[in-house]
Amino acid sequence: FDDTSIAQPAIVAVGLATYFEFQKVNPSWQPLAYLGHSTGQMSAIAAAGVVDRVKALHIAAERGRLMQEIGHKKENEGGMVALLGRTLEQAEELCANASQEFGKEGLWVANDNTKGQIVLSGREKYIVYAQAQAKKDGIGIAVRLPVSIAGHCLLMKEAQDLYEQYLTHIKFERPSAPIILNTKVIATSEPEEIRADLINGLTNGVKFREALLKAKKIGAKSFVEIGGGPLSGFVERVIPGSKRIQIVP
Repeated sequence: FDDTSIAQPAIVAVGLATYFEFQKVNPSWQPLAYLGHSTGQMSAIAAAGVVDRVKALHIAAERGRLMQEIGHKKENEGGMVALLGRTLEQAEELCANASQEFGKEGLWVANDNTKGQIVLSGREKYIVYAQAQAKKDGIGIAVRLPVSIAGHCLLMKEAQDLYEQYLTHIKFERPSAPIILNTKVIATSEPEEIRADLINGLTNGVKFREALLKAKKIGAKSFVEIGGGPLSGFVERVIPGSKRIQIVP
């Protein structure tokens, strides 16, 4: 889906339905920790009991609605591009060079997914600049993502403020196992830290590679991905030799 107001609750609904069906046939299975990638973090907190399943869908729907609405305002229009074959440092340098080129910030690191895959987010002309520079310097390639907004960057500041107001009224419980956050590389059971992570995620990048290393540090040896996405591949590149299981709906 390129309409994030539809995609986000749909992703969470499918993920949670798959997770709880898997748990039903494996009742003794208990994760050491939970981790979601961006929208998947809402599935993770529901699986861990921070909020119930219905509330998670409402949270995802509101997040998607706000991001779609704010992201399509003229002053926030932009997109996202994946840099393949680049380091985080190279991606950050490209963002800095774009700021210098245009005289103000407009390109940010949105996802540090794995070795050699960084996603940038920003204004349209900055995305075009990033693609051109990647082709010019010959370091990896830049692939435009099929999304209609620029997520995980400062163009989402208005959406973040409104989302914070919305989440303030929702009760968060302690999870059954720690949540590894997207925006800070910590594993926590504190409800307010989990809430802050969901809020901050609208304007800050997802540190998924670092989160996987945190999972390894706390003792994770096996990783179960709910869904047939790319996350298991990210794990393989970040933590070679780990056990990876995909549960596909």
